[in-house]
Amino acid sequence: MTIKINRINKFLLPCSFVFMFLFAEPVWSQNINSYLLWESNLLTDTKSGEEVAYAGKLVTGGNKVIWKQGSPEFSTEFVVIKTMGSWTNVQEDGSIIYEVKSMNRVGTLEFRRTGSDVRVTFNFPEAGINTMPIVLQISKVSPQ
Repeated sequence: MTIKINRINKFLLPCSFVFMFLFAEPVWSQNINSYLLWESNLLTDTKSGEEVAYAGKLVTGGNKVIWKQGSPEFSTEFVVIKTMGSWTNVQEDGSIIYEVKSMNRVGTLEFRRTGSDVRVTFNFPEAGINTMPIVLQISKVSPQ
């Protein structure tokens, strides 16, 4: 699914940044249920073990996870079906798993922090095989 930026979005994006700076709490007190931007710097294919430099973003909040990648930007929207676990402060160790659906495929996205290691693991099994064997290493988490 592709999301295209139109004139309204070009106007709303700068406005949302102003709103964010005026009213947002610092990220260290952000609850995982807040709108957060997760920026990736490394992608690992868990099937082959190959690691590649990768500049992608995930936006979490509400009942969606949006994966933004590439230039021009291509977006994939995941609708959250179920949330497993609870993580109240993304600056502290913890994890949460979202069961999600995208393009008639159901799988999980696990967000996890252990010390300074923050990662998102994709798991979309079909016939016992993970059809999306990806781990994104997260370099920055900030309010969206």
